Amino acid sequence: IEKNLHNVNERFINFLHIVFRKFEHSPDFVLGGHNAESEEFVKFRKELGNIFRNILKMSTDLVVKFIQEILVNQLNAYPNISLTLLEASLSLFYLIPEVLPDTLEP
Repeated sequence: IEKNLHNVNERFINFLHIVFRKFEHSPDFVLGGHNAESEEFVKFRKELGNIFRNILKMSTDLVVKFIQEILVNQLNAYPNISLTLLEASLSLFYLIPEVLPDTLEP
């Protein structure tokens, strides 16, 4: 059972890495622009956000730890912070409270 749990956690981490990398925009991309590319990316991010929320519901501790590690790594890289990675990690971080009330036990 322990090996299976490790495999599940490893898969969640792999999914999180994929979602995180896809959440990142290119450095020359203008977020909030009013063009087809920007609108398409916003739609794509919403879909990724739903995947992220589902993973978060299944393994809250793992997701929170994942985001924490990414944020800490980015802040420790100062002054060479990748703004696109920081923006992606903060965007995912802000999605966490939307799910946490559902996952906390009374």
